Amino acid sequence: MSTSESAGGASFVDAMIALTVLGLMAAVAIPQMREAEPGQRAALVAERLSELRGAVEGYWAEHDDGFPGRDGVDALLDQLTHRSTSEGLIGTREGACHGPYLSDEHFPHNPLTHSATVRIVHEMPGRPVGTEAWIYDVTSGVVRCNVRGTDADGRRWFDY
Repeated sequence: MSTSESAGGASFVDAMIALTVLGLMAAVAIPQMREAEPGQRAALVAERLSELRGAVEGYWAEHDDGFPGRDGVDALLDQLTHRSTSEGLIGTREGACHGPYLSDEHFPHNPLTHSATVRIVHEMPGRPVGTEAWIYDVTSGVVRCNVRGTDADGRRWFDY
């Protein structure tokens, strides 16, 4: 047995070769993962918007065609994350049999802004307004990504 090898083990040279191969594999894989990131962000934006839109539509369907959030962002969050009556009253009172429509106690995070803030408007503008992650028209129930710029395919984030 040589001095560089122990019984049944690998030599230092074998370990260095293995590390070199792993390093080369990482050098190839990391750029590919970075290229996939824009597509993943677009998919996450679409997923989070779908979650938020589904919550608004669920509320609307169970509350006499009324959209949540008429009394502001705090009311919107309460109405989507707690049980409510058909009239939209929050709490454990009798008749609070609707909702919750979001599983967490907060709005979905926007992967582009890394925040979960919502701007409430009474008429949807044609472009992003303010710095909030999402923009919500309380009169129509429309929810959009409130971010300037485009995805990798040139589609405006606001148009998702």
